[in-house]
Amino acid sequence: MAGATITPSELPGFVAETGYPVLAEAYDRQPTYYPLMSTVQGVTGLTADFQGHRQLVNPGMQRHVPMEIGEEISAGNAFEGYTVYTKIKKYGRRMEIPKEMVASGNGRSEIGNLIAKSSADWGELAPVIKDEFFAGVLQKGTLTAGSSLYFDGSFVGNADPNTTVIFNGLPFFDTAHTITGPTTTFANHTASRTLTQANLDATLTTMRVTNAKDERGERIINNPDLLVVPVDLEGTARRIIESELVPENALNGINHLRGRLAVVASPYLTDDSDAWWVGHSTRGLQCFDSGMPVLETEYDARTQCWIVTSTFYFGVGVRDWRPWYCCNKAAS
Repeated sequence: MAGATITPSELPGFVAETGYPVLAEAYDRQPTYYPLMSTVQGVTGLTADFQGHRQLVNPGMQRHVPMEIGEEISAGNAFEGYTVYTKIKKYGRRMEIPKEMVASGNGRSEIGNLIAKSSADWGELAPVIKDEFFAGVLQKGTLTAGSSLYFDGSFVGNADPNTTVIFNGLPFFDTAHTITGPTTTFANHTASRTLTQANLDATLTTMRVTNAKDERGERIINNPDLLVVPVDLEGTARRIIESELVPENALNGINHLRGRLAVVASPYLTDDSDAWWVGHSTRGLQCFDSGMPVLETEYDARTQCWIVTSTFYFGVGVRDWRPWYCCNKAAS
């Protein structure tokens, strides 16, 4: 049959032409949650392209200070503060196509089916891998012992001094965060606090008032806009946030929390069905994402197989603990 065979020189182009449309459709169809809870940027142009990123967290130099007319304007130090290290992990998968399959009479059909199936799987599962890792940052962020899997930001030429916790040497969610200015400590973790309207109200007050201080102890704006829950708590969260009147209250009072936060119910938050988080959609967490997987094809003479690989890069860094608070989750 005409066109049934495929030559070795045609194979790389055939893989791209067959695989990318299927991969892209599967990748775009999969709902993602991490972009709702973080800023997302590409992986090129960073400290070390495709490996990691190092950035300074400034302690708060942008606040205006009072001065007399004619007095010299004071300046902050742009080079002081914490350094955040974020490792950008490489993920990959491969499949092998024996040269005999390429040379067979129906090679084009067989290889086309194989590429389409693998590309669909790779496209569908890549967002899952990213969301699972992002969820791990939230879930393991309460651990006093920390987690090197999620918080070690070391990469080539850059050793993270805090390999299991965040930049200030403490867990992402802690009861005694320190700052470089005053000796006061701050909490963004309450181990025992169920999701109720009153408890959510108390958490918001802590975040907007108590924790609204920069590294120098000066007032900042810290207004969260997310209520993040496992799917087990989605009904409770939506009743609290979306009801016009105070839920489960016979007095029919106005629900002042209505519309205050967007509810994100992630199916990847699986290690504690009663835990919940208040956070910000663009502050505190940053993702480095290469996007859709990339396909490459090459010949391996040792195995006499054509190798088709699918790769992408992804990393998550904690830039600030203030925009996030975790409740009802243990520290061990």
